[in-house]
Formats: sequence, structure tokens, C-alpha cells
Amino acid sequence: MFGTLALFAALLFVASALFGLTRRPHASLPLAQLILALAASALGILHWRASGDTRWLVGGVLLLGAAVPSWASRGRRAVLIAAIVCGLLGTALYGAASASPKKPVTPAVR
Repeated sequence: MFGTLALFAALLFVASALFGLTRRPHASLPLAQLILALAASALGILHWRASGDTRWLVGGVLLLGAAVPSWASRGRRAVLIAAIVCGLLGTALYGAASASPKKPVTPAVR
């Protein structure tokens, strides 16, 4: 459940960050990007704790790294593009982790 929500929030973050490259985005867009990136990061890290797949952890860290630059860009395109690249990489890792088959957990043999 956390994985699906994390992937959805990450996709919304990337879409809103790409929309932020337009000429006149809404003034509340950077705050929305910050909230989406932090939510995607936290949900991905929670899913990593449940699943043990490190791609969720790395994707969460990348989205956490994209959160502040997207919020602080305030018109600086290079900073926003760097945040978009981090967000795309994190979203790609989330997608790869979601698409891979789940390994069954086997109990330790004594």
C-alpha cells in the first residue's frame, strides 16, 4: 500500500515540477512540490522498511534530495532541472521496484 502511494506521489511531483518550467506557474506550486516530494520520500522509505528492497530506500533519498531544490528554486531553472532529474531517478527506481516480482520470505532453517 505504501509503495503504490509513494509511486503516485512521486509521479505527481515530477509532473508538477515539469509544469513549473512553464512561463507562469501558480505561486503555490513550489509548496505543493515540496509536500509531494516529502510525502513520496517518506512513503517510499516506509515501504522499504516493510519490503526490504533497497531500491525504495535509494528512491526515497533521491526524492528527499529533490524536495528542497524544487521548493527553493523560485525561478532558477537550473536548480529546478536538477530537482526534476533527482525526482525522475527516484520515480524510476520506485517503478522498477514495483514491477519486479516479490521474493517469498523464507524462515531461517536451524
